[in-house]
Amino acid sequence: MSIKDFAEKFIKAQNEAWLKGNVDAFDEVDDPNVVYHFQPPSPDRAGREGHKQYLIAIRKAFTDIRIEWKYLTSEGNLFAVSLSTRMIFTGEFPGLPPPTGKEISGYEIFLCRLKKGKIVEVWMAGSYSGLT
Repeated sequence: MSIKDFAEKFIKAQNEAWLKGNVDAFDEVDDPNVVYHFQPPSPDRAGREGHKQYLIAIRKAFTDIRIEWKYLTSEGNLFAVSLSTRMIFTGEFPGLPPPTGKEISGYEIFLCRLKKGKIVEVWMAGSYSGLT
């Protein structure tokens, strides 16, 4: 499988988790010991199960989630994708202010590193507006 094909598989798993709540889709792409390096206020998440719990918490704190993933580029064992999102901030989420009931929007870049056909490390950077 090409690295671009794997990136598309990653996007499909992310859509399953974000939109349908099927966090088990990460089993197909994440190494059990994957590390997701989130930007503050979210701490890094170590392990596939930690990543699943993070997405479960997002789905509890935000409703009407609309996302768009795009493949950007790849080289060697690395690929980059972007995420544009809009959602309503309705529930508590660690590190964020109290929910406002308003729509927030955001954009993030994900840089993913593969090893033996699974993602072992992800770095994320981006920004969100409308949290306060």
